[in-house]
Amino acid sequence: MNIDIHIHTTASLCSRFTPSDLVSRAVSLDVPVVLVTNHHNSYGDADYLSEEFKSRGILFFAGLEMTCEWGDFLLFGEDLSEFQGYTGRFPREKLPRDDIAIVWAHPYRFYPEDVVESIKWDVAGYIDAVEVMNGNCMRSNPYANVLALKMAKKIKKPAVAGSDAHSREMFFMTYTRFKNDIGSYSDFITAIKRGDVNI
Repeated sequence: MNIDIHIHTTASLCSRFTPSDLVSRAVSLDVPVVLVTNHHNSYGDADYLSEEFKSRGILFFAGLEMTCEWGDFLLFGEDLSEFQGYTGRFPREKLPRDDIAIVWAHPYRFYPEDVVESIKWDVAGYIDAVEVMNGNCMRSNPYANVLALKMAKKIKKPAVAGSDAHSREMFFMTYTRFKNDIGSYSDFITAIKRGDVNI
């Protein structure tokens, strides 16, 4: 099963991908699962999207993208209430958690290689996977994806992919392959945490 695990709708101010565009695009591509990872916010348009996708037989999950001193992280979980609007240092006292999957998003997109090298082992203790194929990096800095893949192998973390869509055109530019069918948010989280994924 293929899932684009990194999507921003207009609930993220930097995006022009409207919720209605996401629904129509997902339906046209016949995808079985859709999730959004808006900046610091898993609520946003989640109620609207949940209803729209449910009526079309498509599973919908809401995660969020959290920014901190180590970079950007995708958080996936049924209850992300503690992380709504969170900014600042990585919340070491709250993570990791068994019910939340954490992906280090595009580690080299904004950080130089030497900086990522200096923090990678600290970060490794908190994450379940590394985003090694990011749609924005594919377009503007492909070498960032190459470095991310190498680093994921070094710290022995699964590799995942997401479009980082901020527009209709970017949706499903790249995606993560799940080894088994995903029937619930719990299945999705478990698959990432177990490494039952590839790119």
